Amino acid sequence: MNKQTILKYIYWLLCGLLGFVFLYMFVLLLPYVKSVVSFIIFLLLPFIVSALIAYILNPIVQKATDLNVHRGLAVIIVYLVFFVGGGCILYKLYPLMLKQMIELSEQLPQLFSLYEEWIYNMYVQTTFLPEAVHDQMDAVFKRLETFGEKKLEHWIGNITNIVDIFVMIAMVPILVFYFLKDFNMMKTFSKKHIPQRFHKNIHMTIEAVDESLGSYLRGQMLVSLFVGFCSWILFRLIGVPYALFLGILLGVTNIIPYFGPFIGLVPAMMLAVTVSNRMVLYVVLIVLIIQFIEGNILSPFIMGKTVQIHPIAILFALLLGGELAGILGMLVAVPILTMLNNIYLKFTSMQHND
Repeated sequence: MNKQTILKYIYWLLCGLLGFVFLYMFVLLLPYVKSVVSFIIFLLLPFIVSALIAYILNPIVQKATDLNVHRGLAVIIVYLVFFVGGGCILYKLYPLMLKQMIELSEQLPQLFSLYEEWIYNMYVQTTFLPEAVHDQMDAVFKRLETFGEKKLEHWIGNITNIVDIFVMIAMVPILVFYFLKDFNMMKTFSKKHIPQRFHKNIHMTIEAVDESLGSYLRGQMLVSLFVGFCSWILFRLIGVPYALFLGILLGVTNIIPYFGPFIGLVPAMMLAVTVSNRMVLYVVLIVLIIQFIEGNILSPFIMGKTVQIHPIAILFALLLGGELAGILGMLVAVPILTMLNNIYLKFTSMQHND
């Protein structure tokens, strides 16, 4: 074995050791990373929400300006329609949503008593199983009860946090207005203060982000509204408790590929079982029908082939996002992955053309 081969093996060994050390340090620092990420997200949340709203509304403003409507007037019209319409919907739904969540939180002990009775009946029917299996079922049930109570209390705490809500209500409309009004000015300012040699790469990056993120956000918003609204109406018609809460939950979790419908379905089934076993079947059928329409008709029509990424990469992104930031991380994992993938494809295509 010559000296060059030995050096090559040493080099790869050192790379492997450094990679292992980095991974080990990352695992050790994960709780601190989560805290830092949560703080940054909380700090930037009004700006992120405002930028996304402005980003979604800007094409409408641009269309109006293309039809010779003054940009200032177009901004005011779009701004008023969005916020007045959104404000009316929020004014009607927010108190009802909050009421249902508080009622659900208060009734959790009674609901879990019903589940215990249901599990006891299941024990009677499964007496042939070893006692250790029953003990494990008990442990799982207790963990689920604690987890459910904590999560619901956390959500209610977030929704009823007046300071956070006031900051969002006060800042978001102002920021959205200025983002829309000064969009071209900000673009000119950025272009002026970025060195000329970076202009081409930045332009390609923005183009790639716009192609992937814009269509994804607008399409996903329409699809989620459809899923949430249909779930709410149908659950209410068949008499499922807390139909609005479940409809919103299914609409939001539907953004998460693969896992989303199941995450939203579990609470719906848990509430439906308190009514009757037949109600559980109705809930499952409703969710399956809505998912069939969404997956085979609505999503292909509205979103086309926006997410052209291998399922393994999507699953990895979802697991990483869930580990770093829970449900919120899973919600943003696919849009971020889509953006990065589109940027990579753009630059790869540019290099091949050069």
